[in-house]
Amino acid sequence: MDKNSQVQIFIGKAKENQQVAVPNVRQQPLREARRLIEEAGLVVGNVGPAQDENSLVVATDPGDGNPVDKGSTVNLVTVGQGGNDNGGGFFGGPNGGGRD
Repeated sequence: MDKNSQVQIFIGKAKENQQVAVPNVRQQPLREARRLIEEAGLVVGNVGPAQDENSLVVATDPGDGNPVDKGSTVNLVTVGQGGNDNGGGFFGGPNGGGRD
């Protein structure tokens, strides 16, 4: 650089991470929960214990409604649909798995 040459200096603020709310995917099938989380700009992390795409999501971490940076990971807690004659689910269907 030559003495007395002109120098341009740019001053600015670093772009802040965009925040998005974790969508409410509770009681959604896993396949739908994945879609909603990805549409929000987030990444599905750990899923379990049930892995079947028809399992129901019962909780997320971080919880729904919490603001997180776009691109953050959301873990899903799932339960299988079960296979008993009371409708399955976490508590064994509408009768809690018991017989009348």
